Amino acid sequence: MDSLRIIDQAIISYDIEEDKNEQLLIQSKPELKSKERRQQIQILEQSRKIRTLSLIGLISGLLLISAIALLIYFLLSNRAQAKNQLIEQEYQLDQMKSDLFLNIAHELRTPMTLILGPLSELETNDNLSAREKRCFKLIRSNSERLVVMADEILQVSKLGQEKMVVSLERIPLKLTLHQIWAGYQTLADKRLIAYKFEVALDQDLWIKAEKVKLEKILGELISNALKYSEKNDQVAVTAKIYNGQLEITVKDSGPGIDPAEQQQIFKRYYQSSKAGKRKLGGVGLGLSIVKSMVDGLEGSIRVESELGEGTSFIVLLPITLSDDASDDETYSNSSTINLPDVQSNKEHTPTIAALSKRNEEDDLNRPTVLVVDDQVDMLDFICDILYEDYHVLKAMNGKRGLEILLSGAYRVDLIVSDIMMPEMDGLEMLDYIKKQEELKSIPIIFLSAFPEDEPRIITLSEGINDFISKPFNRNSLLLRCHKVLLRVNEKSIKDMV
Repeated sequence: MDSLRIIDQAIISYDIEEDKNEQLLIQSKPELKSKERRQQIQILEQSRKIRTLSLIGLISGLLLISAIALLIYFLLSNRAQAKNQLIEQEYQLDQMKSDLFLNIAHELRTPMTLILGPLSELETNDNLSAREKRCFKLIRSNSERLVVMADEILQVSKLGQEKMVVSLERIPLKLTLHQIWAGYQTLADKRLIAYKFEVALDQDLWIKAEKVKLEKILGELISNALKYSEKNDQVAVTAKIYNGQLEITVKDSGPGIDPAEQQQIFKRYYQSSKAGKRKLGGVGLGLSIVKSMVDGLEGSIRVESELGEGTSFIVLLPITLSDDASDDETYSNSSTINLPDVQSNKEHTPTIAALSKRNEEDDLNRPTVLVVDDQVDMLDFICDILYEDYHVLKAMNGKRGLEILLSGAYRVDLIVSDIMMPEMDGLEMLDYIKKQEELKSIPIIFLSAFPEDEPRIITLSEGINDFISKPFNRNSLLLRCHKVLLRVNEKSIKDMV
């Protein structure tokens, strides 16, 4: 627009100048000789040509500048568009990879239940040979490894889809850090690694922090350090308060990280190209989870490493000091730490001796349990566990389960149901049951390969139902069923009183 305005102004100035010259020529005195007049006309014509050429040059220059500017604009626009398209393609590929791994992780949890469940029963046999024990141990260790991988994928998906909710609680800092550290002592001893806890903090220092995420962050860093360390290497955990922040360092004397890879290790699914590290396995999610959690807590994490000299991960987390102890708060050395390993997927429970065994005398007094699951193997596995202590009814989906409930042919005392099923899933069945006066008092235990569903299920359950995440074992299921029925019976007695 500016270029066109300049051209218009130049043309107008040119026309005005021409008009002035013509008026001067007309007003010339008649007495001037014809020769002088011809010279004057020639001068005017030459001046006109010069101005015309100047105007053409000006217009050409402006057009050239405009063309160059437009070319630069289109080049930059195309480059920005190409960059945006590349970013979008990378995002879509990453999303497709995440969705694929997520679906695989969910699908793994059901067969893992059907492997680890029967395996737990087989391992209780006192007559196993040494070879059989080794085989069972190999099956368990690799199955549990798959469970850990599935849990990591599910955790990353959850972090990416939801805004992190920070839940602060008052904890003794040094004791909490020591408990997390101590959870890996056995592994360090087994691998002959010098494992140190060098935290010079006041024993009475209490803070307000997100304890669960602190456990996962530190636990993952320790596990990672031990994983890449070898016999006679050292792994040390240090911590201090620095500028109002908690600084935690996990240092190892292992092989170190190549400088070219240090900016990549926090990315999802990234794995080192080094053959020695690739053979250690994993899907490359551990440090990505740590980074997501640290960012969610408004902290920072960095890595310092040299090849052959070891690696240090330094985490900075904002904290709030706490000295307002409550009388009802207790915290002891026996507090449970939820470590990020396969132990979190087990429930170490005693044999359910309190549950009556099936016999003719109490056959009529046994509770009736409706089991709803679309996986035939899982349905049979659950029914086999419950058969000795309960009357068991089967249903392949929520719709069939409702048909059994509404038929009135059975008095169902407990429902054990999967969530994801065809025709009618567990949540739809739950919604219908809670609206029926004659059914709403029946407690429900949900089974799911989706651990992230637990808060939503517990909310819907009105405090009556329970939730079991796959994989689970025999004792775990029996204990949950027993506790739910006991809780319902206690509530019924209170209501009667």
